[in-house]
Amino acid sequence: YEVPESNKKEKRIKFTSNLEADKQSLLEAFELNFEAPLKSWDSTKISFSKDSSFTPIKDYSIKLDSNKLKLTLSYKWDTATLYNLVLPKDFATDISNRQLLKADTIRFQTKKLEEYGQAILTFKGLENIKNPVFQMISSDKVKNAFPLNSKKLDIQLYTPGEYEFQILQDDNKNGVWDPGDFFGKRTQPER
Repeated sequence: YEVPESNKKEKRIKFTSNLEADKQSLLEAFELNFEAPLKSWDSTKISFSKDSSFTPIKDYSIKLDSNKLKLTLSYKWDTATLYNLVLPKDFATDISNRQLLKADTIRFQTKKLEEYGQAILTFKGLENIKNPVFQMISSDKVKNAFPLNSKKLDIQLYTPGEYEFQILQDDNKNGVWDPGDFFGKRTQPER
């Protein structure tokens, strides 16, 4: 990985988050995306707390992806709650030996339940489909897949938007569509 020439003069480590208007989704992990890969980082230096009194949180996890570009904080979020992520100046160093110039506090609030949709779907004719899986598709990507163990599916929290629906016949019960194997086992794609 080579840092672009225009960014080599920058003295501080740069990152963005996956927050939407300073709000955290209840359904996703919090992410910090770095401009350049991290050379080193220390999760014990990071402080994670909630509300304005900075009450410490213990039951969370932080992981760095294999490309060393994305730090993911996983936690079971409470609705409409203020969270604080304190990053000390020396919590991380990127491959250009850049760090934060000073400690940084990222404050964000989780979304409210009212910001999500709910759906109760009833299906007919599933008895003719082997291992049916209900798939929700947006922008030509499967966003979620729900194995159908009964004729009714109750989705409590879902991000509002436009979705296509399809039912997958999941022959091998792995939850995803398999394209088949013409040259090897000579299996047909799943329907």
